[in-house]
Amino acid sequence: MQRAKLPWLLTVMHAATTSLGCFSLVATGHLKPSKLSATEHLVLVAFSSLFTLNIAISNVSLALVSVPFHQVLRSTCPIATILIYRVAYKRSYEQQTYLSMIPIIIGVGMATVGDYYFTVLGFGLTLLGVLLAAVKTVASNRMMTGSLALAPLEILYRMSPLAAVQCLGYAAASGELSQLRTAYTDGVFQDGFLIALVVNAVMAFCLNVVSFQTNKVAGALTISVCGNVKQCLTILLGIILFNVHVSALNGIGMLITVGGAAWYRRPQAGSTWNCCPNTGEPLLPWPATVGDRSGGQSTAVWRSWLEDLEANTASSGSLRNLLFDFITSYDNSFVNRHSLRELHLLLPATAANLNLCRLLLSGTIAGYPEPIFPGWDGHGLYDGAKSHLFKISETLAYLNTLPASRDEDLVLLLDAYDIWLLLPPEVIISRYEQMVKASDQRLREDDLYGQQIGGVEIRNSIFFGADKTCWPDDARRAACWAAAETPMRQKAFGPDTDSWMVPSRPRWLNSGTIIGPVKDMRDMFNGTMAMVHRVFDEDYKFRTSDQYYFQEVLGAQEIARMGLRDGGVQLPVLGRDPSNGSEIFGVVPNVPNGHRTEYHVTLDYQSEIFQTSAAYAEYLVWMSFNHSTETAQQPSGYRQRLDQLQLPQDVATAAPPFGKGFPADTVPGQYRWADMMLGVNMVTQTVFPVFHMTGDKSLRDKWWPRLWHHPYGKALLSASKEYADTNIVANVNGVKWTGATVVRNGSLPGTTRGGAWSDQGLHLKWDDLCAVHEDELFAA
Repeated sequence: MQRAKLPWLLTVMHAATTSLGCFSLVATGHLKPSKLSATEHLVLVAFSSLFTLNIAISNVSLALVSVPFHQVLRSTCPIATILIYRVAYKRSYEQQTYLSMIPIIIGVGMATVGDYYFTVLGFGLTLLGVLLAAVKTVASNRMMTGSLALAPLEILYRMSPLAAVQCLGYAAASGELSQLRTAYTDGVFQDGFLIALVVNAVMAFCLNVVSFQTNKVAGALTISVCGNVKQCLTILLGIILFNVHVSALNGIGMLITVGGAAWYRRPQAGSTWNCCPNTGEPLLPWPATVGDRSGGQSTAVWRSWLEDLEANTASSGSLRNLLFDFITSYDNSFVNRHSLRELHLLLPATAANLNLCRLLLSGTIAGYPEPIFPGWDGHGLYDGAKSHLFKISETLAYLNTLPASRDEDLVLLLDAYDIWLLLPPEVIISRYEQMVKASDQRLREDDLYGQQIGGVEIRNSIFFGADKTCWPDDARRAACWAAAETPMRQKAFGPDTDSWMVPSRPRWLNSGTIIGPVKDMRDMFNGTMAMVHRVFDEDYKFRTSDQYYFQEVLGAQEIARMGLRDGGVQLPVLGRDPSNGSEIFGVVPNVPNGHRTEYHVTLDYQSEIFQTSAAYAEYLVWMSFNHSTETAQQPSGYRQRLDQLQLPQDVATAAPPFGKGFPADTVPGQYRWADMMLGVNMVTQTVFPVFHMTGDKSLRDKWWPRLWHHPYGKALLSASKEYADTNIVANVNGVKWTGATVVRNGSLPGTTRGGAWSDQGLHLKWDDLCAVHEDELFAA
């Protein structure tokens, strides 16, 4: 900059080099760009314009104010970031966060103290530059963590060429191109200088990658605070590299700024964990409460986590805590990989019986947390013994008790009396995450992902089980005729696929199995409850069917999506009225103006988690994957031999079927999942983790002895109870999942297994629920 004062062309080179770097990553397969809608492309253009405008305002303001004044005013960027989050996103911070801003800003002022000069216009432009810088940082974070959810590299890949072109235009307008010719004629660009420029450009690419990645995992506020620390480090490097002389006041200011930043990151004594990844809020990593509903986590769990950290780093005591603080201050992705979330296993139930106990036993053996019973013992708005609507009202009541800190938790809601859990929770959670990505990609291919309907962005996060028929059966209902197309291949069930119910591809909602995050589930259940109040008909035969109302919600969502995708809704002709020959059309739901229709709902079309049995039984087989399954069990019409199928990797690497505490001498050499009798969907070749016996309920008695754990059920239950020394039920992609509990006016009775919780906080022991059914549960 001293030899060639061409700031815009230097920025062009930085953006162009970043573009080339990203293009090379795409070419080598290290970066796979997603398909974006026209709206999303416009967002990126606007973001690149913001990026360029921020540079322009900063450069112009520097000519109107002194450098020390510019640095002092820019140091208030964290305050602007906090104000944006408070006003636009209603986010609050700990008192410590607000107080830590004081030394961070004052310290910069002391470190950069000098000749303060400014004009009124310069002051206004510098202040505008501060606001734009904060907006840019927040916008960057939202693009990576919000509904668009782009990877940092993909944002650079798409934004850098736009920024390069825009800066080139500004350089031309400001006369830098003619200045470039003059500098070249004057011999400025010698070989050594050109090499320095190339190195500088490569460093800019690396800095962009690190900066955007850190913004995603650490948050916009942390980036702003680090910007102030950067000013102090710049002065420090100036002392080392250029012999810059600083006063004692400058040195004290640098120390105060760094101290303020450390205070910003320091946990307060007695704090609970109240930071979620990607929020940019300070981390408070040591919980004081145990198992409460306010966001605190089990101290034993955190101690285990820190012991893992200690073992992996050979650190101990205060060094361990210092290392934790250092890592989280630099990179929140470390916390994200080791963070804690809760799995809320909800079973709407009113009383115990044999089939409920089968579900409890299968879940306990497979490693699931003790479930929570919404509506237990007839409690709630509706009595579950009389109306299935209690499933909606009481699940919603439970979700409404959860604080915002639990919004990212996962809810697994299952019917209580006709479902078995066959594989560990980690299989379900990892498959759920994969299903979200695949489902959202299909929305991108339809140019729907991220577009808005009534101010709500389209995406998929809630999965219901899928049925082969629409029930309640009324072809005129949007839930039936407007159901989204299934991604299953067209002839999945042979040449007769979709000709009648048995060979039909499943594409209709079954409400017995649901999985989704707490916040989205709460919204969806609110919408479903509103649907009940809006369309309830005392004379309708299926007025108390929860499935009917969930389907109405999904039908309204699909109609809205269809209208957005196709530019309108074409009503299908479903037949003719036999009485007068008039055409019968599908019906569009009557959604009042202003009512929400987008609830992020879709189906588990491939039975990756939920397997229903109605019209599916002949396509299901119980088999092992150790190549011992007899080919006599081969379903008719299925060509691939069963003994040649491979066990899916996520099952093979899951927690072993016989874990700690089980007497090995009673297991005849069977320790792997490949040796277990597992349920397999022969159409999708999926080993299903949740089996839902829809239709023929006799399967509950007929197929119970086929389960892999049946011969060892009693011993496995005993081992699960005896060795229940942790509440962690899964570790998926570095996130540790614990079981949710309901605590009212007291603490947990200790880690337990085999029982359940009522939604009113009553702990229900296994012996009280199921001891009377043990003879049938464990019968040979």
